[in-house]
Amino acid sequence: MLRQLDLPRLLSVAERLDCIVQVRAGVGEILWEEGEIIRLTADPTPVDELDLLSALDTGIERSFQQDPLLGLRLMVDIGLRALSTAINDPYTAIQAIDAIEGLLRRLSTRQLTVGAVPGNDGRVRVLLSMPDWERFVAGAIDELVHAGRGTPTVRQRLVTLVDNLLMVSPPARHAALKRRRAELTTC
Repeated sequence: MLRQLDLPRLLSVAERLDCIVQVRAGVGEILWEEGEIIRLTADPTPVDELDLLSALDTGIERSFQQDPLLGLRLMVDIGLRALSTAINDPYTAIQAIDAIEGLLRRLSTRQLTVGAVPGNDGRVRVLLSMPDWERFVAGAIDELVHAGRGTPTVRQRLVTLVDNLLMVSPPARHAALKRRRAELTTC
C-alpha cells in the first residue's frame, strides 16, 4: 500500500518535464499490480519510471502520521464490533463515536483542499488524491448509521455528533452533515 510520498521529488520531476504529475492512489490505499498509480498530463520526453516510483514509500502497514483516514477507520471498526450481535455493547460504540467526534471536530475547520501542489513557478505541478470533508464524514459516520439503526442510544449519539459538528463547522461543510442527520432522523 502507499504509505507516503516524497513531494519534493515529484515536484522536481514535474518541473523538469514541464507537466503535471497526478498521483492516482491516495496514502493508505492498496497499490494493485498493473494498476495506474501515477499519470502525467502531457506525453513528455521519455520518463524514467524509477524516478517517479522512487518518490513512493510503500509497505504493508498504514500509520497514523501518514494516513489521515486511519484513526477514523479504527474507531468505526471498534464501534461496528461493539454493535455486532456477538458482542452487543452499545456503550462501547458510543465511546467510539465520542472519539470520532473529537477527530471530526479537529478537521471541521481545517483546510482540506491541499491536493493541488504548485511548483516554484506558481503553476500546479502535482495533483494528489486527498480525502475531502465528504469523504471524512462518510468514512466516520455512514457504516455506524446503518449498524446503529436499531439501537436508540447509538442513533441519538450520532444525531448529537452531527448537530455538534453543524455548530462548529463552516456553512460550506453543512450539506454533508445535514444529509446524515436526515437519514438518522428518518430511521
